[in-house]
Amino acid sequence: MRRLAKVDSQYGLIRNGPLERGQVEWGAAGLDSGQTLVDPHHLGGAIVAFGGNDWLALTQEPTLEPELPICDPHHHFWDFRTARVPYQRYLLHELAADIHSGHNVRSTVFIEARAMYRAEGPEEMRPVGEVEFVQGLAAASASGLYGPGRAAAAIVGHANLNLGARVEPVLAALRAASPNRFRGIRHSVTWDPHPEVENTAAQKSEGQLASEQFRAGARVLAGTT
Repeated sequence: MRRLAKVDSQYGLIRNGPLERGQVEWGAAGLDSGQTLVDPHHLGGAIVAFGGNDWLALTQEPTLEPELPICDPHHHFWDFRTARVPYQRYLLHELAADIHSGHNVRSTVFIEARAMYRAEGPEEMRPVGEVEFVQGLAAASASGLYGPGRAAAAIVGHANLNLGARVEPVLAALRAASPNRFRGIRHSVTWDPHPEVENTAAQKSEGQLASEQFRAGARVLAGTT
């Protein structure tokens, strides 16, 4: 008998105990032995695999305005991802399946996700690897082999603005990695002193926006002195 093992409030409820009346198991891909996932919104409904895509079949809806041209302004690419989310792979095949499922998605914007950073070299230059990686995927998408939508028509990468004036070579390297698609950077500044609150910013420090180093880096980004 399948048993449930733990609780995850974001992706679903996994709990100890057998399946209840009316619950249906949707496969076991991505689960540890003996685990299943309960739909968190309706415990009497379906049970789907943690990390799988079976949940997409739980609700079928008609496409509204299927001819309306759309630019998807925020998505990520990654492979062999082991932290934070159970979906370790999201590349062109996965994106194409999503954007060509009824809507007229003509283009997308990639937003940095700390994927494919360079494994070697100066620490501040390692995020350039992500833009190099996405530039290649965008070129593959432009071939048309993955459908009419153009993935990563614009690319937003990352540079550490806490470098101050020293961020200029990083920005130059990002532009060189994608001369035709790179549009800018995302720099998270979230911070909380409580250990139970996850600080997801790449640079985990308090008051970044008020620091002179960050502001100096922002002036370089803006093209001012």
